Amino acid sequence: MILKNKDRLSKDILIRGRSLPIMRTLLVPADKESAKRLDDLEGVGGIYPLDQKLGIDKAPFKATYKMVAEIAWEGISCRSYKEAAKRLSEKNRFDICHTQVKRVTDYVGKLVFGDDCRQAEEAKNVDTSKIDKRKARKDTIYVQFDGSFYQENIENGPGCEWKECKIGIIFKDSDLYHWANGTEVKHKDIVGYIGKAEDFKYHLKAALIRNGFYQCRTRIFITDGARWILPFLQKNFPDCQYILDKYHAKENAGEFASAIKRSPKQRKDLTDSLFEMIDNGDVDGILNALEPYKDFKRQGVVNFYEYVSRLGSCMHYDEYEKNDWMVGSGNIESCHRYTMQDRMKRPGQHWNRQNGQGILSLKCRKESNHWDEVVELIRQDYIRRRASKTSSKE
Repeated sequence: MILKNKDRLSKDILIRGRSLPIMRTLLVPADKESAKRLDDLEGVGGIYPLDQKLGIDKAPFKATYKMVAEIAWEGISCRSYKEAAKRLSEKNRFDICHTQVKRVTDYVGKLVFGDDCRQAEEAKNVDTSKIDKRKARKDTIYVQFDGSFYQENIENGPGCEWKECKIGIIFKDSDLYHWANGTEVKHKDIVGYIGKAEDFKYHLKAALIRNGFYQCRTRIFITDGARWILPFLQKNFPDCQYILDKYHAKENAGEFASAIKRSPKQRKDLTDSLFEMIDNGDVDGILNALEPYKDFKRQGVVNFYEYVSRLGSCMHYDEYEKNDWMVGSGNIESCHRYTMQDRMKRPGQHWNRQNGQGILSLKCRKESNHWDEVVELIRQDYIRRRASKTSSKE
């Protein structure tokens, strides 16, 4: 195979803090036989020897892995790719277009979601009944999860439609910081998945395993009253304590009282009575009080009698509070806002399944303070690309 010099071209390599210009010689095949040979060996039409020497010939986007991580960080932290490109240009003193920011973010998101799927597949084969629990920790571990909707492009068609993504947050009582105005979670692990609950459970299970869920003595799920959640938990995560978010319960109780009573005084009296029974965990009292209205139906109003009949086993709030357990799911509500909604639910935004999942996976790592794992995944991918290049030559 014979190669010849074609040109010396300038190329900017993106590194953290600035753009580094280099001059590279391009070698191209001297004849058709050489061109075929080069294509068979490398799958390219020309070679830059300096790129190979620097180890960037297989690097995506001609940027260092740390720079790629920084671009992805801005891609998910800003409200749009254009805003991210502007911030990167100002911070690093080089020009980058918003389409390049999107490409880089999609690449890193795909890497991270691939790692999520690997962990989920491993968790799928773990028999949790065989996990050693003889030295069970005294920690109380909490799991909260819920669904939220975003706009996804219709596959093979115009327009978009609403799709649900599921997000879970895991933390221990030792991760809680109590202060005068409330409670803050200092350390947490967030998992997000776009798709069916049957697949989400393995992503959640992987997160539970890495957080020592099965070694904790007290395992608590706190959720809202969505119909699918309690059966899902009882089937897939038995032998746990399930708690219905107390504030969801009170919200539904107040709306139901307003719907069945006409006068303001009757509404207030019934609401106050229901709230007191909720606080006391008096499930039987609620059912007795609302039995005359068990068949009441109105669009947009949850029948609180049916609601309590279905979820009463998760509403013993007097016992939960005696044990000093949390009874609200405010953490997952706020988690939805800063993990998904701030980036994926802005006016005019819509996504396809792959890049939407990539953004969600990256946001989960970032908000869990696991960005170092993202950087390491990029670094390992760079190593694999370089190794595949070397092996192909051999």
